[in-house]
Amino acid sequence: MAQRSMIKDNLNSRFSEIYETKTIYGNQFFVSRKGVPFRICTMAPNMVVVEYADTWEDGDVFYCDEQSESEIFQSMLKEIEG
Repeated sequence: MAQRSMIKDNLNSRFSEIYETKTIYGNQFFVSRKGVPFRICTMAPNMVVVEYADTWEDGDVFYCDEQSESEIFQSMLKEIEG
């Protein structure tokens, strides 16, 4: 559990260097270049996911024990901007 939280925090830090943020219903979201708000969430047991505020649906699930943090970041960028 600690690994996914650390990865989520690191991903949030990296995304904050790229994207502007926006508060929606008291929650902080990043805004993609296409104008779509998203945030990074954790799921049990060892997963991180992109959640989109426009649909409140989750994107792809990324397994922390199957990919490195860098690979997850690159895959998320492709999903967000793809």
